[in-house]
Amino acid sequence: MIIHCVKFFNELIQLKKEVKPRQALIIHGFRSKVSIAEDLIKHDFYFSLNEGLLQDQDKAKQLLLTIGLEHLFFETDDLSTDIKNIYNFASKVFDISLEKLNQEIEKNLIKCRI
Repeated sequence: MIIHCVKFFNELIQLKKEVKPRQALIIHGFRSKVSIAEDLIKHDFYFSLNEGLLQDQDKAKQLLLTIGLEHLFFETDDLSTDIKNIYNFASKVFDISLEKLNQEIEKNLIKCRI
């Protein structure tokens, strides 16, 4: 399930605890603080990050390394941004090839299927 959430992450975590969904929950366009990402990871949320990563690369690097490859997807909402730029940036942050990054994203996709 793809979720667009702004400033209600504590409520989202509480709702997940109450409902106990079987499907994976993916936060669309996550741009929040590393500390919030850490809380969401503890509750097994996934993250879909977009072109915002390319705006503040120091913050983005910290966020990517906090989330890690195990909870990660990429997207673009901006037609003028090539998704390849996001993948290239992430592969440099994780110091892995694009092929390896794609394999990790595929693993996440498989884990998110019911």
